[in-house]
Amino acid sequence: MAAIDAMAASEEAQASTFHWADMPQACNDVILDATVPMSCSFETASLGNYQAALVCEDIDGYWYASAAANAFTALDNGGQAFNMELTYAQAIDVNTDNDVVLEVACAISIGLQIPSARVTDELGGYCGNPSPLVSTAVEEVADDTATDAATDDAAATDDAAATDDAAATDDAAARLLQDDAADATTEEAATDETATEEAAAEPAEVVQTAWIINMYVQPDPYATVYAVADVIAVADTLTDEIDAITSADFGAATVVSAAVTEVACAFVSAPAATPDKTSFAVAGTTDVAGYVYCWGENDGEAKPVPVTDDAAARLLQDDAAATDDAAATDDAAATDDAAATDDAAATDDAAAEDDHDDHDHDDHSEETHHGDMTDAEWVAAHTILRSTTASPDFAFSMTFTAEEGHIYDWGCVCTSLNPGSPMFTTEPVMGEVTTLETVPEIVSAQSVWCGVIMALFAAVFMY
Repeated sequence: MAAIDAMAASEEAQASTFHWADMPQACNDVILDATVPMSCSFETASLGNYQAALVCEDIDGYWYASAAANAFTALDNGGQAFNMELTYAQAIDVNTDNDVVLEVACAISIGLQIPSARVTDELGGYCGNPSPLVSTAVEEVADDTATDAATDDAAATDDAAATDDAAATDDAAARLLQDDAADATTEEAATDETATEEAAAEPAEVVQTAWIINMYVQPDPYATVYAVADVIAVADTLTDEIDAITSADFGAATVVSAAVTEVACAFVSAPAATPDKTSFAVAGTTDVAGYVYCWGENDGEAKPVPVTDDAAARLLQDDAAATDDAAATDDAAATDDAAATDDAAATDDAAAEDDHDDHDHDDHSEETHHGDMTDAEWVAAHTILRSTTASPDFAFSMTFTAEEGHIYDWGCVCTSLNPGSPMFTTEPVMGEVTTLETVPEIVSAQSVWCGVIMALFAAVFMY
């Protein structure tokens, strides 16, 4: 297609996974005339935040730095995300058919000649990388199915029991039916008339004839100018590529694309957690429509067991004895530490230069963003849910499963209505919640003894 060829030929319409705009950059020049200023050009991303600093080395090898770094935000290239609405005449679902949906995302990214991460489904997943929200939704569907099956089994059991009871009462029912036959005829006529009137008043059941899958295409932040209308024009020509994946099972898709207008959201009622015994709910409100993502720990920490007064007294005595022993040990060790410190100082001075040389070559590939967890480990350790707030109350509420008497971490953020790379994201609101627990019933020795006495009195009076 000519439009796709034009897109592929345009360097500004493409982006790779590596860009200098995301890396530290430097340039240098020789200044021979103080009246002639020097200049450097650096790569930037649209609306990216950067810091620039100037350093100078004189002819004697001395370095001078500018008094302060200059912080600035790069210019906006006009980038705007857009939504591709795919409409099917046969049932298709972003959760249960997510593998197919992500294949469509792959096809769109190839057709637009852009990195796969820039084409997402409505849950935020992209080619080869399903969203964590998918597993949560599928589990909820499975739970509903299991509940329906259990209900059906219970209903079957009730029907069988009812049949047995009915068999025992058939004779009596026959006599009653003979007595009530005349009255029943009149009542049935009235009932039929009422049912006819109610049926006429009830609206006809709505039959679904269209199923929509929403795909989101993120803008190229590295293009000098990004014209979303031009990219949409290309995206709307990709029906053949999309149908090659979905037409066999879901029919042909109708594709309609439109730019997404993003608005910053904020919490009005800050997210707060309400505990129950086997769950806790996080709820709040926002000021405008947005996506609220909340997460909760899967495995909480058991609530500490309260210490009785006697046990606390024994612990204090043990701590006092341990403190005395530790003081004696510290005095003895102080002398040894002083000598060891002198020896270590000499060794540290000798090793300092080697450490300095090695510092620039440290491998930081294992750095994480969640304490001691990698991103994948953090996702596996938490349940992530999403709620879309809407007018008039813009409220949200999400429930997480839990255990009795456990402590769980949780948190929430609100983003603008873009599941891929939202333009606006709030600071996270985080907290801790302790689930309720069943209070054990304590039976005192006095109660037990009173019960025995009452039993003896009862035995005496009986005989």
